[in-house]
Amino acid sequence: MSVTAQDAGPDCLISVEDDGIGMDPESVGRLEDTDPSGTHVGLNNVDDRLRAAFGQDYGLIVETAPGAGTKVIVRLPKFAPGVSAGH
Repeated sequence: MSVTAQDAGPDCLISVEDDGIGMDPESVGRLEDTDPSGTHVGLNNVDDRLRAAFGQDYGLIVETAPGAGTKVIVRLPKFAPGVSAGH
């Protein structure tokens, strides 16, 4: 597994990638919903929250294919009005 961060002008791209078995891209849609037990937050929920906080240009991108691993990219603004690091 690798985790990388990339400077993309006013944005930051954070990627989490593995070289596992991957999955059919169509099956990602089924993973996006919270599971019935309520123990996992779905990808769609996370993406929706990021877009609500930062706008439609931001959120998650999932790249996957059978036998090719999975990569999730998070696009975030470096700075956003009303958002602070907090301490």
